[in-house]
Amino acid sequence: MPMEPNNPYPEDRRKNGWERPWDPFQMLSWFIFSFLMLTFFLVYVPLLEDHDSRLWAAFVYGVLLTAVIIGWVIASSTDPVDKTIFYLLQATPREYPSGELLYCCFCKCKVHKRSKHCRVCNKCVGDFDHHCKWLNNCVGGANYGIFFFLVNAAAALTAFHSGWGVKIVMDAWEDDSFPQSSRAGDWFSSLDRTGLLSLLVVSTVTAGGGCVFLL
Repeated sequence: MPMEPNNPYPEDRRKNGWERPWDPFQMLSWFIFSFLMLTFFLVYVPLLEDHDSRLWAAFVYGVLLTAVIIGWVIASSTDPVDKTIFYLLQATPREYPSGELLYCCFCKCKVHKRSKHCRVCNKCVGDFDHHCKWLNNCVGGANYGIFFFLVNAAAALTAFHSGWGVKIVMDAWEDDSFPQSSRAGDWFSSLDRTGLLSLLVVSTVTAGGGCVFLL
């Protein structure tokens, strides 16, 4: 194998999920999680009557949100490329077992047999699993572990969000004087009951739908 690899990233080959063009699903995920985060901290938490509940809910949500952001950034930033394309091998070196490397007609070189070429990223991905539109990046051997962590953290976050949402919506629905009767009545005095309830329902349903999708 050559000592110096060739340049594996021509202009039409994506390195990670931050490179443009961004996928519409990727941008949608940014909007959804921003919406959920803002509604939880600015609406859900102030509506909780008990001080300890507010602190506990904000702390747990903050921990889960941090886990999601860390997993999302690492999974999006990791390049799962099959590193054999660095060398543009045209024949299998002696140190590799027979049949370990196969020829990719798109990369025009030898790659590992468990790799697969992604036409979106225009590269062979080692231990290819799938191309994730939500990350705008492929998931393979290099980032599958952190991707699995991200999915579970996001599922826990949306489940926690929707669980509190159901409780708050049910309490608000039964209270005809909501939101003025709530602890944060002054905070929401400019909003009518129907508008705030609609916001709560949309946020709760969005989180619940996201949780079902992730599971």
